[in-house]
Amino acid sequence: SSSGSGDGSVWRSTRAGARAAAAMPGIPALLMIGACSILAGALMNVAEPLLATGPLHAGKTGYSLLVAVYGAGLVTGSFLSARSGQRVASLRRWLLAGLALNGLGMLGSAAAGSLGWALATFALTGLFNALIMTPELRLYQELVPERLLGRVFGLREMLANVAFVAAFLSAGGLLALLGPRSLFAVGGA
Repeated sequence: SSSGSGDGSVWRSTRAGARAAAAMPGIPALLMIGACSILAGALMNVAEPLLATGPLHAGKTGYSLLVAVYGAGLVTGSFLSARSGQRVASLRRWLLAGLALNGLGMLGSAAAGSLGWALATFALTGLFNALIMTPELRLYQELVPERLLGRVFGLREMLANVAFVAAFLSAGGLLALLGPRSLFAVGGA
């Protein structure tokens, strides 16, 4: 039974999903890319207010503007990512381009010398983050046999949650050690 009634079946199911995913070409890499992207994004989320109120001297209003333009970029990118198609080769290109450009956006935010520059890089980072999400999900649908989709998506969500927890537990120490600009740079890299 997979009811999670304490008999270990949830863990058995998780292990079975991990074994199945590991045997599928491209899926382990896709799972790791997704988890690493979420880790970098979550670290960025924690560092955002400190970047705005610290090095950028933009205050709470500047921070609010950064979040708003990131969200606008995310919405715009979501509409654009609908053009990624259904062919695996096209989806992979969109995903890789989104990852590279998202990283560049984060690196640009790390180097931002003013709020205006940071607004542009945050908008682009939001746009490019959206270009990652749709192709990633579509690649799972195209590469994973339908009978295993639930297990692989469950594994993806578990890894995403682990990445969020790792980011939020480590962000304070990393911010104290590196500062907000360097944390953005690490995330972008």
